[in-house]
Amino acid sequence: AIVALETAPYEYIYLDPTVGAGGKELLPPSEWGQGVLVSRENGDTLREIPGFSKEYNLYSVQLIDSIRGDTLVFTFSVDGKGAWDQYLRERARRGPVYLRRYVENILHSIFNENVIIDDLKYTDPYDYSEYFRIQVKGRVFNYFLKVGNLRFFKPASVSSLEAFIWNLSVLDKDRKSPYVTRFPYIFSFNERLY
Repeated sequence: AIVALETAPYEYIYLDPTVGAGGKELLPPSEWGQGVLVSRENGDTLREIPGFSKEYNLYSVQLIDSIRGDTLVFTFSVDGKGAWDQYLRERARRGPVYLRRYVENILHSIFNENVIIDDLKYTDPYDYSEYFRIQVKGRVFNYFLKVGNLRFFKPASVSSLEAFIWNLSVLDKDRKSPYVTRFPYIFSFNERLY
């Protein structure tokens, strides 16, 4: 259990010593549903920290594409809120090489092996003034299917959805009970082509 201070009726500040892993919020999502004692002069009973809605845990991807000859030039941004903020910060704390590998794996699953990262920026993992963000500028070669004079483009959001469906099928393949996530979340993917 952790301790909480009551600032107003039914409003609490949770005193969690692991706040450094919790992202922008004062309370890491991993503490939701855990026991808490409210600091009161006459003591208190053990309570439960409430969970938050799935809107609180948002993993948002924005991809802006432009076609230049046979090359797809892109800006890829990932924003993490709630538990995703915590998840991304933890990866960034492992160092720039580890975070770059994480980003490359995402981009290879969306596009293909012909991805070049030109620029990678991300929030300081120890700066809690805003949610964690990753921004990548890069290029993809040999991404188009050519038929005569036509070039066909497969939106990255389709690849992302295919990967998600494949992961669900693998997770559920031999499962005897329903798959349950650690926390409810929303995955948002927005792609624009210019």
